[in-house]
Amino acid sequence: MDYKGRDNMEVLIEEMSKSRISTMPNILFGLLEVFKDPKANASHFVEAINKDQSIVVKLLEIANSPAFGMGKVSNLESAFILLGEDMVKELVFSLIVSKNLNFDGGYCDFSAAKLWENSLVVAASNKTICQVYLGDYDDCNYLDFYTAGLLKEFSLVMMRQFFYTKEFKSVISKRFLNKIDLHKIEKEYLGFTHEELGRKLAKIWNFPEDLSYIMGYHHTYQASDVFLSKHLDFLFHTSQVSQWMCYNINERMSERAIKFGYTHSDLKYIDTDVVSSLDFLNIDEVGISSLENILVSDVKKLEKANWLVVEK
Repeated sequence: MDYKGRDNMEVLIEEMSKSRISTMPNILFGLLEVFKDPKANASHFVEAINKDQSIVVKLLEIANSPAFGMGKVSNLESAFILLGEDMVKELVFSLIVSKNLNFDGGYCDFSAAKLWENSLVVAASNKTICQVYLGDYDDCNYLDFYTAGLLKEFSLVMMRQFFYTKEFKSVISKRFLNKIDLHKIEKEYLGFTHEELGRKLAKIWNFPEDLSYIMGYHHTYQASDVFLSKHLDFLFHTSQVSQWMCYNINERMSERAIKFGYTHSDLKYIDTDVVSSLDFLNIDEVGISSLENILVSDVKKLEKANWLVVEK
């Protein structure tokens, strides 16, 4: 990274440090520790979630939405019963991250709101693939896979929120007009890529190594032929398949769901690598169809519960 890249990245990180987003990692991973504790039960989860009343309010709002019936859910205990433990955990994780994000406006085809929707759908798909295909592996906790989906492109959302400069708009514009991959032109205009920013943020926030690699090498991990752990390979290939599946379900969803934050110019990159990821996970054509059916159902439920609707 050259001087320009280091300076620009430091400016962005300094702006982030002044915002509430800087508290997100401690809250997120504090809850993750509670949620993954085999000795914890619903009362422990309720106690941990109750520390953030803004999340409690949103949880109750979703629990009382038409997607889950018309009951009067007035407390977290009832929400756990109605929604189920897994869904409450997923909602909490997504709300912790999204409540400090700015979704105002967009530029060309780029929209932070759509990018966040993409992250939610990738996270949902990651969870399903983990539960259906990786259940035999002891260290594959679905929450790790869900979190990886949420945060894979988090650095790009941060670039939009805290570094919305003329240079960043030039990157978006060139990508849109020339139909080329974003990560291939960021360096030219900004001096750094969102992968490099992802690695930096993961280091500052002391993220687990596997998540750091997903944030920092999701475009280049496979090409680098690096092997750190089987768990990381599972995370990477699962996220790769999930991103691809976001496009596959477009034909079966409404026009609103078509992009999920990306343009079709990215399909070539995703398609060329996804075959090896499907092979790695032992997902065949029947498996793809089954996973797509589950994902379509999940997305429709998210839409009905206004989970995919962000404040603009």
